Amino acid sequence: MSRKLLCVILKTAEMEDLLNLNFSFNSIVHFQRVPPKYVAYKKEDLRKLLEIAKRHDNIYLEILLCLFCGLRIGEVRGLNFDHVDFENHTITVMQQAPYESFITIKTEHGVEKCLNEDCIKPPKSGSSYRTIKVPDIVVDELYRRREKNKQYFKTHPNAVSYWRNYICIGFGGELISSKTVTEGLYKICKKKWLTKNISSWIAPFMCNNSFGAKCTSGRNQSYLRTCFRINYI
Repeated sequence: MSRKLLCVILKTAEMEDLLNLNFSFNSIVHFQRVPPKYVAYKKEDLRKLLEIAKRHDNIYLEILLCLFCGLRIGEVRGLNFDHVDFENHTITVMQQAPYESFITIKTEHGVEKCLNEDCIKPPKSGSSYRTIKVPDIVVDELYRRREKNKQYFKTHPNAVSYWRNYICIGFGGELISSKTVTEGLYKICKKKWLTKNISSWIAPFMCNNSFGAKCTSGRNQSYLRTCFRINYI
């Protein structure tokens, strides 16, 4: 795909007399992509991960949603409690939050932080709209988070109320950042001597839609152990 795009760009530039090319486009070499290496987590590794993750209450639910429901970080951040069916134990993915929930702008009075409503976007693709069965462990944490968020906004009347109904609330009532989750997970894995390269932790496994589809009950532990991989570049 990138080779075709490059050829189109070069041919267009040549036609517009922006470049004087003296070579054949067929001479552009296509290099094979080196497949990434993966390391699989064993059951004991997963147990260690969840054991220490539970002590990090600010991102524990986020990790569970990625792990047992196959959600991307942006999809987790875009969830609000209207998307959760507590009675039927399901979550419906209808949007994502790939960007920060605030922006900083320079004014004559200095730098100010403003609400970024545009951080909420549609899911990545049409197939990303989906309803997922949620295991009991995640439902329990969703109940806990709902009560925790209610208490937070009750005791912090000056917090940003716009995100009040969202699940992933951080300091000041803002949505927690993707960086908070990934860096928190890095520290967890480092403490338990698990795989240290967490930069692509979400990509190959946690954000794999097929995982959420195949593990619909959230209890398919054999499939979970098979799929629990980290990109080990």
